[in-house]
Amino acid sequence: PLDQNVQLWTPKFALEYKPADNQLYYVSATRGFKSGGWNARGTVPEALLPFGPEIVWSYELGYKSDWLDGRLRANVTAFYTDVADFQIPSAFVQPSGALTFITQNFADLEVYGLEAEVAYAPTDSLTVFANVGLADAEYENLSQEVLDDQAECRASLDDNPPGEPISGRCGAGIVTLTGEIADPTRVPDYTLNLGATYTIRLGGYEVVPSGYVYSVGDHVVGTSALPNAVVDGYSEINAGVTFQPAGGPWFVTAECKNCTDRARVVSNLPPFAYLDDPRQWGIRAGYRFGQR
Repeated sequence: PLDQNVQLWTPKFALEYKPADNQLYYVSATRGFKSGGWNARGTVPEALLPFGPEIVWSYELGYKSDWLDGRLRANVTAFYTDVADFQIPSAFVQPSGALTFITQNFADLEVYGLEAEVAYAPTDSLTVFANVGLADAEYENLSQEVLDDQAECRASLDDNPPGEPISGRCGAGIVTLTGEIADPTRVPDYTLNLGATYTIRLGGYEVVPSGYVYSVGDHVVGTSALPNAVVDGYSEINAGVTFQPAGGPWFVTAECKNCTDRARVVSNLPPFAYLDDPRQWGIRAGYRFGQR
């Protein structure tokens, strides 16, 4: 086909309940989609296949609150996301028997988890915060192509002695080298942000140091979970200091990102792993027009 035409109703339903000025309960259901398209990576005409849209229902249940005259904020949200026809790369067998990795609607996807955030300002100068997220995801309703890949991989593992070549279906698409279905990419079991800012007043000026630690749990960054796409949990530090007039229009900030210069794998295209940026230092300056 040379064109695709998709018409979808994407509503959002939400209810809110506010038992007090400082508390809010809410629940919502939202439908969305990502457009389909065509594979541009195919190396033969048979691989230039179209793929359809993925359709999402996302559900949230949450609670927002302020306490201690606004000095303490606590929010929590539970979520569940149901994706039909998830767009995911997998192996396509060419007439020659070679494999091409293309995107198709090979499975559905379910993601559920919990997010919580707390911010506390014990004084006018100090603010501390913590954000934590817990999540789990898994593929559902695998297509016949994926089931065939998995079956051929397992048969190859059963038939070939250790060390002998195995089927190219192993470690391809969303099938691991051991014939299992891989975990969905970039869904760590937890994420954590923990940090603080502190305002130091010097005459008519302010010096505001800040910093936070970002921690993330184990996850994979490649669809077939090859060894160099499996990322162990890690932590990184980001920090900065801002100088500005008290309530004034301009500011100057010096900052570092990934201050400990940790190497982090963020993507994978077999056989290569790709790293995120190393430690970065920077200076930013800004002016807020209309502010005196």
